[in-house]
Amino acid sequence: MWVSFLWLACGAPPEPPSVFVVVAARDLNVGVPIGEEDVIGVKMDIRYVPDDVFLDPTVVVGRVPSSRILSNELIRGRRLADGELQRMVEGLVPRDKQVRTVALDEAVAVEPEAGSLVEVWQVNGAERTRLLEQVSFLRIDGRLVALTLTDPQAATLVAAGADARLVVVPATAAGMNFQPAVP
Repeated sequence: MWVSFLWLACGAPPEPPSVFVVVAARDLNVGVPIGEEDVIGVKMDIRYVPDDVFLDPTVVVGRVPSSRILSNELIRGRRLADGELQRMVEGLVPRDKQVRTVALDEAVAVEPEAGSLVEVWQVNGAERTRLLEQVSFLRIDGRLVALTLTDPQAATLVAAGADARLVVVPATAAGMNFQPAVP
């Protein structure tokens, strides 16, 4: 009752400090650079803002998600590929190609060696479909590779869909015999 009296005497309690945070305006897919239209600013109580959330949308435009970011989800630093590494990779790519990031399937026993060519397969249960052949790649970290693709190859990858389970294996006979884990 005492608090209610104070609010009546002094007015409503002050609004907690807030800040604009960057959130996804739509679903953002792995390996697809973030555009200006992909992000919006939303006002948020500063007490609930995590440390790695971006406050400036210009910092995330052009960056690449390393995992899928859903619409209205906060854009966090741990969900984006390393910006400096991304620029280094882009500097190695010929002008007629583009870079797409794909997660490695951790259950596949056969891993590609650095500098080798890879194949990209789409896995749906027991069904496997080869999407791309003889693609060069760079290892980004323990679970991601950057594929160097022509525009048609990139279109094939995008057409597979954001929810597609992709497996990257060496472009060898041993790679074709991969055994993906059953989800």
